[in-house]
Amino acid sequence: MEKGVSFDAPFLYFYPMIRQFILSVIFLFTSIGLSSQQFDFNKGCNDAYQSIISLRFEKGEAILTKEKSANAENLMPVVLENYIDFFKIFIAEDEQQFRQLERNKDKRLTIIREHACEEPMYLWSQATINLQWAFARMKFGEYYTAAFELRRAFLQLEENEKKYPDFLPNKLLLGLLHALVGSIPEDYQWIVRLASMNGSVNQGIDEMKHVLTECEKHDEYKYLKEEALFFLGFAELNLLAEPDNTLMLLNNLNSSDTSNLLLVFLKATIEMRTGNNDAALKTLSERPNELNYYPFYYLNYLEAETRLRKLDLNAKSLYTNFILSFKGLNYRQDAIRKLAWIALLEGDSLNYQEWISQVPKQTSGQVEADKQSVLEAGGKNKPNPDLLKSRLLFDGGYYSDALNVLNLAESLRNHSDPIVRLEYYYRKGRIFHELKKYDEAVLNYMKVIDSGMNSKLYYAANSALKIGEIYEVTNQKKKAVEYYNLCLSLKPDEYRSGIHQKAKAGINRLSVDTD
Repeated sequence: MEKGVSFDAPFLYFYPMIRQFILSVIFLFTSIGLSSQQFDFNKGCNDAYQSIISLRFEKGEAILTKEKSANAENLMPVVLENYIDFFKIFIAEDEQQFRQLERNKDKRLTIIREHACEEPMYLWSQATINLQWAFARMKFGEYYTAAFELRRAFLQLEENEKKYPDFLPNKLLLGLLHALVGSIPEDYQWIVRLASMNGSVNQGIDEMKHVLTECEKHDEYKYLKEEALFFLGFAELNLLAEPDNTLMLLNNLNSSDTSNLLLVFLKATIEMRTGNNDAALKTLSERPNELNYYPFYYLNYLEAETRLRKLDLNAKSLYTNFILSFKGLNYRQDAIRKLAWIALLEGDSLNYQEWISQVPKQTSGQVEADKQSVLEAGGKNKPNPDLLKSRLLFDGGYYSDALNVLNLAESLRNHSDPIVRLEYYYRKGRIFHELKKYDEAVLNYMKVIDSGMNSKLYYAANSALKIGEIYEVTNQKKKAVEYYNLCLSLKPDEYRSGIHQKAKAGINRLSVDTD
């Protein structure tokens, strides 16, 4: 998985980003701090909530059954049950299960509407249910229906904002949605228009910063501080050229509940995205594995990734376990490709060919990693082992080791295959960029662009994006916009949606300054 460009298609084009976002929305429940006859977040609901977000659904369902029997007027169990459905669908990716559970959505919304009340939780709960089902539908390609659900959620949140302007959980969710809307590439603007949504990256981030400021300024809002940090760090990590709050977010997660698999997932993902591979491996390898948790096989895949990124070929057993256990769509093809890579790193070209030939035989996934796996399987050339080692080490944040591999393989710059030469300079550019040696990075990126403008590979497009990011953080804004636009003009077959999303976000950030 190429570090920094692992986003995916139509509205899930930034799949890891959306996955983190949706899995994190649940944290707002502990921040409501409100109770009423209709929405009573009492001890029973809190206990059920803690079980649900830890993925111990059977325990959570049993508690909710008791709560509904004891307090039939309480609507909080209705919303909490929707979280169980959502998590099951999003984690398992089982379309049959999705079809069985989707009938619950309208039933729950009907129950809530039958108990209409003048309190902020009334509209917020409906918006939350609509958002969850919108993202669940996108998992199975139902983009038009999802767009209408997003529109409903957006309008409900905006109405709630007008009625209850001091309800910070609403402001926080709107801020994040505004930031995400502002980063959607032109190819997918039809979703924004269809959903009647608006926003910008800067607007959303400013709104979330305002929430954080209010949390720190007023005692009554301190309960929202962790959630504000999470959303702000999430947005900065994915939508800004240089995230600022990631370490602050990790410090908060370091003291979090290690028995909560969602927090384990979130923490490990952020550690991997920020080059803290050893920390991510520790987080994942120490996670709970008891039978009372809902199966989260994707964590096996993530642990395999952390091991392979430090060239630990024992990752093979974890990839194999993921392939055999997970029956959903996404990352299965990539896991098979990674088994092919391991064979290549072991010097077994025949086994590489056997594994890579299995990739197109699998049902195609939505994520970019699977799409790239299919492209590799259909290509004529297998990866160069030295470039592959450098790529994996780079993705793990082992930048000096990755550079050493390239320095020892310097003859690749004169390789007979132009694709190998192109990737060699691209890998060097990426390494120098992360080491903040910007002049060397731009020099190598420019060689990639000059040679690869017409290539269908992603190297030139991502090089243009990265040059734009360098110019942005060094306050050369006109040059930054120039290269973001160059990036958008290039149409690679790989990672296009994710790369263009980041370029669009860059232009969006700088639009006020360059008008």
